[in-house]
Amino acid sequence: MSIVTKIQWCDSTCNPTMGCEGCELWNPKTGERSCYAGMLHVRFGGVTKGYSPTFEELTFWPGRMAEATRWPFLTGTVRKEKPWLDGLPRLIFVSDMSDALSAVVPFDFLEDEVVRTVGSPDGQRHQWLWLTKRPDRMAQFCDTLKRIQFRDGHAGDWSEWPKEVRVRELPRRIVATLRQDSLPQFMDGNTTQPSKRVPLEVIDGDSKGRQAALKAWKTRKKNERKKKRSEAAKKAWKTRRDNEQTGVGWPPGATRQAAVKKMNLADPNPKYWSEYSNLQHVKHELIRHYLNGWFPKMTLGPSGCRRLMYIDTHAGRGTHTNGQLGSPLVALTTLLDHQSRDRMLQDTEVHYFFIERDEENVAALKHELAKRILPKNVFAEAESGDCFEIIESAVASFEKDGGKMAPSFVFVDPYGFKLPGKLLRKLLSYPKVELFVNVIWRELDMAIRQVRGDSIPKPVQTGNSLFNDEIDPEKSVAMVQRRADAKASLEATLNSVFDGDGWRKIDAEDADNRAEQCADLFREITGARWGTHIRMLDHGRVRYFLLHLTGHEAGRDLMKKCMWMACPHGGFSASKADNPRQVVLIEPEPNFKPLRDWVKEKLSAGPKRRQELSDDLLEELWLGKQLNEVIRTMRESGDIEADEVPGKFAHTNNPRLRVSNRPKMGELF
Repeated sequence: MSIVTKIQWCDSTCNPTMGCEGCELWNPKTGERSCYAGMLHVRFGGVTKGYSPTFEELTFWPGRMAEATRWPFLTGTVRKEKPWLDGLPRLIFVSDMSDALSAVVPFDFLEDEVVRTVGSPDGQRHQWLWLTKRPDRMAQFCDTLKRIQFRDGHAGDWSEWPKEVRVRELPRRIVATLRQDSLPQFMDGNTTQPSKRVPLEVIDGDSKGRQAALKAWKTRKKNERKKKRSEAAKKAWKTRRDNEQTGVGWPPGATRQAAVKKMNLADPNPKYWSEYSNLQHVKHELIRHYLNGWFPKMTLGPSGCRRLMYIDTHAGRGTHTNGQLGSPLVALTTLLDHQSRDRMLQDTEVHYFFIERDEENVAALKHELAKRILPKNVFAEAESGDCFEIIESAVASFEKDGGKMAPSFVFVDPYGFKLPGKLLRKLLSYPKVELFVNVIWRELDMAIRQVRGDSIPKPVQTGNSLFNDEIDPEKSVAMVQRRADAKASLEATLNSVFDGDGWRKIDAEDADNRAEQCADLFREITGARWGTHIRMLDHGRVRYFLLHLTGHEAGRDLMKKCMWMACPHGGFSASKADNPRQVVLIEPEPNFKPLRDWVKEKLSAGPKRRQELSDDLLEELWLGKQLNEVIRTMRESGDIEADEVPGKFAHTNNPRLRVSNRPKMGELF
C-alpha cells in the first residue's frame, strides 16, 4: 500500500489482502514465478511489516482501504510526473500485491472493507481500480451486491453467457458502479443520504485465448439487436400510420407524405442541429440568465436547499453542428462557470437529468458529458425513453414511499405540441418546483381551430360536374367517417394537453391574442401563481412561446429581469430573422409611456405608498428599477408628488405618492 507509486496509470495502491492462491503467472509446482507481487514477497515476506509470510499464504489487512480514503483529493490538479492523469480523481490500484477475490476471502469481508469504504463520502472522492484474475468469483460477488451496472446493459444476464466468454470477457465488460441512486431517489426531497455514483472498476488481467469465443458471442448479440431493430421499425411504422390518419399540424396545401414525415417520432427535425437561429440563442440565453440567479437563490443562506434538480425533458444531442451548446450543456456550464460555484456546492448536491427519446442523440449527449470534469457534488445523467412516462413513474415511486420532489427547475421542450397538463400540474404542486415550457403554438393553434370547426375541410362533392368524375358514395362516406374519427382523436389529445376542455375558451380573433389566452390557461390549469412568457416569431407570426410557471414572487421577478435582458426594447418577442452574432452598438431604450400611464391610473384612485406600487408591479412585466426611473421623471415634471420625508427623497423610505394638483409651468401662461 502506497500513496505514491511508479505505476504509470495510477496515483496510489492499496491492498486489503496480501498474497495469492496462484495463477498462470505464479505456480510453484510448475516453477512459474513471473508475478512481480510474488517476487516481492520472496524478498520481503516474513521480514518486512505489511507483507504475508509467504506469497501463497493469504492474509487480511482491514482498515487499509479506510486509510486510503483520507488521502488528499486530486480532482482538477496537475501531476508533474504523470501529466496524462491531470484533472482526474486520485486513481487507486486495489490489490496490486494480491488477488482479493481468491476463494479463501469471504464476501462479507470484501463488502465491508472494499465496497462500503469506497461508497463512503470520503471514498467517493477517488477512483478505485480493482484488478482480478478470478472472473467467476468476481461475478458471484457482484451478484450478491445487486448494485452493479453493466457497460452494455447486461446486468443480471451474465449467467446466460457462454462459460468461455464469461470467464474471459465478463470482467472487461463490467463497470462495477455502485448504483446507490435512481431518478426516484434523486427526486425524493426527504432522502438524507447522499445519492452518489461510486466508481469502482473491476478488471481482468487475462489476455489469452478469447478471440473465437468472443466472435461467437458477438454474432449472437448482433442477431438479437437486429431482431429488436426490426420490431422497433414495425412499431414506428404503425405509429406513423396512425399519425397519418389524424392530419394534425398539416399546413395548407401540404401533402400527406410531407405532414407524416414532419410528425415522425424519432427526432422529427434532425436539421435542427445543423442550424442555430436567433430563436435558439434567445432560448438558451434565458436559461443561462435564469439559472445564474436561481442557483444562488436556492443554495446560499440559512434556508439553502441540500439538493437541487435540473430536468430537461427533450435534451437532444448536446451540441449543434457548428459547436453551439444545446440546452443541457448550457444549463450544466452555467453552474460549472458560476463565480459562486464553490460556495453553492459546499452543502448542496445538484443533479442534472437529461431525457431524450432518440438513442443516437443520447449517445452524442453522453459523449459530450464525458468531456466535462464535474465537482464531487454535481451529477449529470442522460437517459433514453419517453420523458413523461419516466417522470410519471418516478413521481409515483417516491410518493408511494411518502417522499416529495426536491426543489427543481424543469425545462419542458417537446418536439410537438403534446403536453400532459395533468403531469405539469402535479410537478408544480411541489414546493420550490418551477417549469419552463416551450409551447409549440402554431401547431397547437391549428389543432384547436380544426376541432372547433374554424378551419373545416371542403365538403366532398358527390355529383357530376364538367371537370369531375362521379365519386363513389361509399368512398365519400368512408372519408367523412375518417375525418370524424380524426377529429375525435384530436379532441382527446387537446383534453390531455389542457387537462380538460378549457381549450374551447381560446377563441380570440387573431393568433397572437389566442396565444395570450393559451398562456393564461396553462397558468390556470397548473395552479401557478405567476406565468411569464416570451413570444418566438418566424416571419412575423408566433411560432412558439416560452412560458415560465412558478408559485414564488422571487421566481417571477427573476424571469422578468431575464426577459428584459433578452428583449431590451420591451416587446417581449424574439424573431428568427435576427442575427444572434450581430454586435449591438446602441442598446434600444424601452418606451416608458405605458408605465407612466399605469402609475397615473394607480394613483388616480388615491395616494399609494411606494411599496404598494411595487407589489402591484408584480402583475406587470416592468421592473422595479424602471418604476423608480418613471417616478423620478414624473416628480420632476410635476405629474406626481410625494409627502415630505426627512432627508433626501429615497424609495427606501417608502414615501406616499399622489397625483399632483398643482398647475404645471406651461399652464400658468
